[in-house]
Amino acid sequence: MKIIIALIIIALFLVVFVYLALLLKKKRRRRKTSSPAAQKRSSSSTLVPGVPEVPGTTTDWPPPESKSDDSLNVTSGSGNDYKLTNFLKVGAFALWYEEGAVDKSVVQSYGDKLNYVRADTLENWHFFDPPNMRHGHCVNIYFDKRPPGVGTESIDAFRCPFMVLNPEYGFDEKLILHEGFHIFQWCGTNCGGERGFAYSENMRWYTETLANTYVALNSSDPLRFHEMAGIVANPHLNMWQSFGNLKGKDDPSSSESWLYGVRQYSCAIPYYLITQKNIPRKTFSEGHYNNTKLSPQEYMFQNIDNFAGLYADFAASTVHRKWLSEEESKLITSEISAWAKTEGEHHVHSYTCEFELQKGLQSCPLDPIASNGEKFLQSPHKLEGEYFYPSDYTATRPWGFNVYKMIVDKPSQLALILTSEGIFELRIVKVDGSVQAVKTAEYFNVSKGTYYIVIVCTSPIFEGYESISYGLKLSKKDISADKRNMIRITNTKAFQYFRM
Repeated sequence: MKIIIALIIIALFLVVFVYLALLLKKKRRRRKTSSPAAQKRSSSSTLVPGVPEVPGTTTDWPPPESKSDDSLNVTSGSGNDYKLTNFLKVGAFALWYEEGAVDKSVVQSYGDKLNYVRADTLENWHFFDPPNMRHGHCVNIYFDKRPPGVGTESIDAFRCPFMVLNPEYGFDEKLILHEGFHIFQWCGTNCGGERGFAYSENMRWYTETLANTYVALNSSDPLRFHEMAGIVANPHLNMWQSFGNLKGKDDPSSSESWLYGVRQYSCAIPYYLITQKNIPRKTFSEGHYNNTKLSPQEYMFQNIDNFAGLYADFAASTVHRKWLSEEESKLITSEISAWAKTEGEHHVHSYTCEFELQKGLQSCPLDPIASNGEKFLQSPHKLEGEYFYPSDYTATRPWGFNVYKMIVDKPSQLALILTSEGIFELRIVKVDGSVQAVKTAEYFNVSKGTYYIVIVCTSPIFEGYESISYGLKLSKKDISADKRNMIRITNTKAFQYFRM
């Protein structure tokens, strides 16, 4: 009997061993059929919890390995409105042009740049080739008289992106980088339905801000940040504000105010997080392809650790903009001034209030008037006891912020006391430009000079345009002369110690 039991156990072990061996062989076969780049994308991809990957309706998903340039055919698509017949094949792109309308060397240089964009976005941003290339065709670039941009055409009955470049508009590197990036974003919303972030409503901003982030990371042109003027001029607006969704109470239209409508083209938020907080670029781009149902703003909130704190740091950094060059920062200030003259300074709300600490928030004008006679606010600020309530028109919206400019005449201890149903992060921008995170009712030291109080709404609200009401009170303690002398003596001794 014991022998029979032993034989049964051995047989069971053999069955398990054979099953595991077959499973391992199958996995190895899968690895061999996928490229190293595809394996890298698969292993590092961050999927939103609870959202499965699904097959697309045009091809299996994820797409197969990228095809080589030599295997791609040149095929004119339905986007060739001007029936161009001359073309130059440069790598994975077919550039169509009219003889004499554009120099062939320009065509070649733009083809080279587009192939760089392709290699970079596939490797470092974890994008995939668009359907043109996956079906064995080059992406078409048409040099004709339409406004430049990326559109959708048909080739062999399937939809795919193409690009228009107009010689009359002139050519520059930023244009190619921006529109070239759009080609590889295209499939994020067009391959088998909306696979990632749609170009509409609360998501529209992300398509443009990310394309301009790509420009800023690959260009040294000081104008790469000039759209940040929209954030600095109106920091209270939502992160997702764009020219197509100015729907807050009494918001001007984009035609009335460039400073309200241009915000979606600012690369500032992703650029800051990539370059100053070391967030990998793929974190911002993988949502295009993993079938997320989240908006870009909620996707970042879910997939970037301490996103609320990092966003508050960004908000505070917009005051002095030390991560930009001096020229780039001055261009933003000049942009705001120029548009204020053109459209009216009542469209500029960089500071909710400018006040002297000695006089307190009670000295803030409640219904300020611009030099052109227009009111800055659609409804006035309010004072209720010791609390200052900003106007509903300029009080920060979710994922926006307010900046208060404060002049300090003598050293003091200060606490910010906030009352609201919203969730906020508080930052103090000091005289030397450094940033301190503070909590409500927590005292901190201030010395003589100019400070900025930055109040950032990080409530987990990712749509809509309503402001979040809050009251702000300052609690101040003067630092005594004896204590100031003690601090001064301590600092002097420390200085003498380090000199020795």
